Amino acid sequence: MPSSIIGISPNGLQQTSFVRIKEITSAGYTLTDDDLLGQVLLLLNNGSAQNLTINTGLIRKQPVSCLNIGAGLWTVVDGGSLAFLNSKGSFLRASEQYSAFSIIPHPTTDDGYYVVGDLA
Repeated sequence: MPSSIIGISPNGLQQTSFVRIKEITSAGYTLTDDDLLGQVLLLLNNGSAQNLTINTGLIRKQPVSCLNIGAGLWTVVDGGSLAFLNSKGSFLRASEQYSAFSIIPHPTTDDGYYVVGDLA
């Protein structure tokens, strides 16, 4: 069920947008097209280190936000033969508990992704 966020638009009118929040407690997780619909927050909650896998063939192109709320640190991994999976310094693991990062699909390159945020 989406969580509703209410804000005030620049013209002073109240507006509502929805953020889909999905808590992931399993041993690892594979990103889906539904995760890339836009305005999605993945709460990564596991006590052990886990992988967040990106497979080829996803067709959605909206960024997804991730928050590592569990003690186990999550690492973004290539699940096959992505065109690229790039991040600053090639870091793809949440730096610590409560670290946040985003996965941004490249707008014109299929199976190309950037990972930005608090990574180590």
